[in-house]
Amino acid sequence: MKQLRFVAALLAAFFVLSLTACGENAKRQEAVDAYSKAADAYNVMADKMNNYADVIDEDILADCQSMGDMLQRYSDILNTRDDLTDDQYDEMISWFASVEDWTGEIKDMLDASFG
Repeated sequence: MKQLRFVAALLAAFFVLSLTACGENAKRQEAVDAYSKAADAYNVMADKMNNYADVIDEDILADCQSMGDMLQRYSDILNTRDDLTDDQYDEMISWFASVEDWTGEIKDMLDASFG
C-alpha cells in the first residue's frame, strides 16, 4: 500500500500560529494570511489524498508531496526572514493563490472519482 506523507499537513497548525505573530508589516501579514489559506486548502486535499493513496497514480502523489515540500520552504522563509521586498511577498502571495486553485482542482477530482 502506498503511503503519502505531507510535511505541510503535519506542521501547518504550528506554522500558522507562529506566522501570525511575525506580521511586521502589511505586505508580510498579507503573505502570512495567504500562506495560511493555502496551507488549509492543501491540508484538506492531503486528507483526501491520504484516504485514497493506494489507488492514486504515483506521479500525482509525488506532485502533491512536492507541493507540500514547497509550502514548507515558504513557511520557513516567512518564519526566518524579515528582509523580503514587497515584490518578493507579492510573488509568494501569487504562488499561494495558485496552490489554493490547484489543491481545489485535485480535491474536486478526488470527490468526482471517489465520492
